[in-house]
Amino acid sequence: MNRTFIDFLDGLQGAKDKEAAWQHFQSFCERHGTRYVTHLEIPSSHVDADHAVYRVNMDKAWIDHYMEQNYVAHDPAVYKALASPFPFLFQRSVAMDQELWDEPELTIANEATEFGLGDGIIIPYFGYRGGIQGNITLFAQHCDADGWQEMEQHAERLMLGAVMMHTWFTHQSRRTPSSIKITPRQLETIRWMAAGLHNDQIADKMNISYDGVSYHMREIKRRLDVRTHREVVPKAFQLGLLEL
Repeated sequence: MNRTFIDFLDGLQGAKDKEAAWQHFQSFCERHGTRYVTHLEIPSSHVDADHAVYRVNMDKAWIDHYMEQNYVAHDPAVYKALASPFPFLFQRSVAMDQELWDEPELTIANEATEFGLGDGIIIPYFGYRGGIQGNITLFAQHCDADGWQEMEQHAERLMLGAVMMHTWFTHQSRRTPSSIKITPRQLETIRWMAAGLHNDQIADKMNISYDGVSYHMREIKRRLDVRTHREVVPKAFQLGLLEL
């Protein structure tokens, strides 16, 4: 394994907090031809969007302009990211469909270049249910062929580094209290579920009625944003509500 990448992993492991890890990841990316980095999570219906956006290192003028114009509804890179489960160099992938673009798509592409956003890599990541949870996007340092080639040369290392950084962030999030509010009785219900008990057995353990357990279960699924009993325990581990 490349020495630079080993140093990156060592530094990430030793990061004291998310800000330190983010700065370390940015430095790693800059050494490999990247100018801007974004790490975004798609919020679920029970997670505040402010807590779902991890970090954005980009020209604020472009971000404000992008949001004001509601470009996300027409951005061809967003279309591609939602349709593809694999990382991709978006300038090349999106350009293949350029003849199908309408005026809004062409406008976004031209204005992004004017703001200094060259080629880039979009690396999607997925939740435990398999749906896309968010992505990490890396933009090239230069809006020309040299910038694209430099990013392509380091693409594999950048993608692996992005995956490791997201894994670190997820691990740190599991070590901190969840923002989802769970009552002590609901948490007790989840723990009995993790122990393999069914609702009638949980009712006996908690000295409540079967209907009482059913009520707790409905509230737990609502608060954890899951649909079935089967999803409750994995989601609780993911959020740090349960520990191995």
